[in-house]
Amino acid sequence: MRKTITLIIFLLYTLCFGQIDVKIVSLEKTSSSTSEITISITNLTNSYYAIPLDKKSFKGYNSDELCSGIHNFNNPYNFFAFTVVFKDRVTNEPAISLIRSYHSGDDQLEKLNRKDQKEKRKITRWQKENGLKSDFEAKRNLYVMNHLLFLTPKQNLILKMKLDIFDIKRGDTFFYDYYVLNDKKNYALTLQLCIDKKVQEYLTLKQKQKLKKYIFFDGKLESNTVPFIYTIF
Repeated sequence: MRKTITLIIFLLYTLCFGQIDVKIVSLEKTSSSTSEITISITNLTNSYYAIPLDKKSFKGYNSDELCSGIHNFNNPYNFFAFTVVFKDRVTNEPAISLIRSYHSGDDQLEKLNRKDQKEKRKITRWQKENGLKSDFEAKRNLYVMNHLLFLTPKQNLILKMKLDIFDIKRGDTFFYDYYVLNDKKNYALTLQLCIDKKVQEYLTLKQKQKLKKYIFFDGKLESNTVPFIYTIF
């Protein structure tokens, strides 16, 4: 009986966590706060996968935001970015990221306003082209479609991403996450991704039909753990 239970647990674990493999291949420090991280993403199955993933951004750790869905865009946030998690190797407690805003002058505000107006025009066109009911639905739909990573069976993809623990941008805004880490302390670094199962519902029927050969990933992914020693240069 015990062997049967163990086998069932193993099979459930394989089904949940054995589909997509995420590994931190290397981490190269370039300054006290900046690093270049090489990430390997592998489809371990014989199926085609579509993964909502921001390939250019990270986000700081906050338990309230870890698995948040795209219910609104009122709060600046990189919804599909890897969460950077630094854990104390003794207590196993994660460091909580803090949030701050950049100092902005009139020129920067004007630049952001122009970018916002350009984005609104793009969303209006997208709404008409895809028959969406509102500008919010169009914005959400466009966000999902612009952040899909497609993997063929057994495909391996390598990403090289820059991380600045003092400047983790929260979307195209004046807000950013940052960490306060202890000098020369050895942390356990992992990357986590959590995708709300409702995300696929934000696609149109036509888009779903076009992507029908892909399994739309939802759930959690977690990378391996690597040491991260914060050192003031």
